[in-house]
Amino acid sequence: MSVRIYYLRDRRNIRTREDGSCTRGNPIACVVTEVDKGTGTIRYAVSTLHPPFTDKDGAFVTPKFDKTLSKRIATGRLTKRATVLQGVPGSGHEITLKVMRHIAENTTAVTLRNLAREWVEMASRPRAAAAARPSVLPNRMAQNIQA
Repeated sequence: MSVRIYYLRDRRNIRTREDGSCTRGNPIACVVTEVDKGTGTIRYAVSTLHPPFTDKDGAFVTPKFDKTLSKRIATGRLTKRATVLQGVPGSGHEITLKVMRHIAENTTAVTLRNLAREWVEMASRPRAAAAARPSVLPNRMAQNIQA
């Protein structure tokens, strides 16, 4: 059995770096999956950040996501009350896609459901075709390879 732990992130705090890549958003959920290829099952559990709230003094409070605590909660839920899916796809990406689709279709937590839908949508987009990639190496790289 293999166990994977990953985090869903929101779109807050995303910035574009000088090289054009983007920073990641803030984590808001932890997903723990356990795959058993022998029985053909995927078990998963989720722990999420509580939404912002107003405390008893009327102050607006945004909870801080604690990865260690979230991982511990999700792992505990995996042993006590995991969601079980039948059928194990071939690759890790396909397993994650199956779990995210299930979360998107069956979860009542709106933020988690929306993030899972976004993940599925992004993962379903076709990647750049090999023909669209440059087939010629830049001169400096070609010189280094030939040397």
